[in-house]
Amino acid sequence: DKRKGIDYLLESLDLFVKKYPDLAINIHCVVFGKAKSQIFPAIQSTHFSYINSSEQLVNLYSASDVFILPSLEDNLPNTVMEALACSVPVIAFRTGGLPEMVDHLKTGYLAPLYDVSKMAEGIKHILFDTDNAFLQANARIKVLENYHPDIIAKRFINLYDDLLKK
Repeated sequence: DKRKGIDYLLESLDLFVKKYPDLAINIHCVVFGKAKSQIFPAIQSTHFSYINSSEQLVNLYSASDVFILPSLEDNLPNTVMEALACSVPVIAFRTGGLPEMVDHLKTGYLAPLYDVSKMAEGIKHILFDTDNAFLQANARIKVLENYHPDIIAKRFINLYDDLLKK
């Protein structure tokens, strides 16, 4: 699906490999979903296809240092919420609802839409230039304070109450 931006991710990773070859050898991509198994020729990768097990999904997220979502349009992607809930910083384009979910340099990195150079910078920054414990803690806090089911339920109740008062 072109909206998911895989071509932009591939271009960002190729650029990363060219700019930082010594760092690129330390990267291993874990891919799940519709992507083809040989999608990352320049970087080591493992493909898991669809993940049906919540436990396996949590394990994959938790074993990751970063989650990259190259979507060109997305509202409130569950994958970002899942990654943040597992204390995994997120790299994404600044589009749709992603700026509400990812706090730039606090819970991840937001690149300008279509800017593969900035996405490559984000990969370097998150993986090699930042205190990952800081990002991980903030990612988890972001979910607990904004997306926990109790918080969402209270927001809906308040919305319904406000609407009923009108």
